[in-house]
Amino acid sequence: MNTQNTMLQEYSEPAIFEQVQGQIKQWDKYEFIYLDHVLSPRLYYLRQGLVRLGSHMADGQETTFCILNEGSMFGNFRQQHHAEFAQAYTPVEVLVFSEWHIKLLLEQGADTVLRLFDLMGAQMQRITEQFRIFSHYNAHQRIVHMVLYLAEEYGYRHKGVTHISHHFTHADISCLTHTSRQTVTTVLSGLQQQGYLSYSRGQISIFRFEELEQSV
Repeated sequence: MNTQNTMLQEYSEPAIFEQVQGQIKQWDKYEFIYLDHVLSPRLYYLRQGLVRLGSHMADGQETTFCILNEGSMFGNFRQQHHAEFAQAYTPVEVLVFSEWHIKLLLEQGADTVLRLFDLMGAQMQRITEQFRIFSHYNAHQRIVHMVLYLAEEYGYRHKGVTHISHHFTHADISCLTHTSRQTVTTVLSGLQQQGYLSYSRGQISIFRFEELEQSV
């Protein structure tokens, strides 16, 4: 990848996690990290990959809350049955902290607790932004935002063109944007016909990135 033109942002693992060594675990794409029947409290720190947070509705349908990327924290802390889940959306590597680990973190002192709260606050801001997109934007806008998200996470620029290599199928994008697979195909085809981008399986090239960004 051309690091001079990359749109990816590097992250460093928080130093507070060096004080309490969690367990490193890996999940394959589409595996569930936890399901609604798991009641044991866990804190997860995403080291690599993408994770989908969602819930099961009363009619059995799944809904997506947000997509988490590297450097994100999440967990299941409720002590009663609930309908939420965390699912690997690419192969992932995660630091897992048990209830015992969490207590050790909280015993490290005020500075450690404040840094942990800072991380969780930044996480809530990202989730709030994704919720705003799902709540206020129409299907076309949500799909465009997904393309921009893929550009941020996987894209690099070369000679004015943003190139994206990604793992998502049209079915994945439809699930993540709360639209139908046909709608995803229609929107992407329309953007291609308008000259914003071209796409094929696992590849997107954006020719007019700034205009696409301003369109939503």
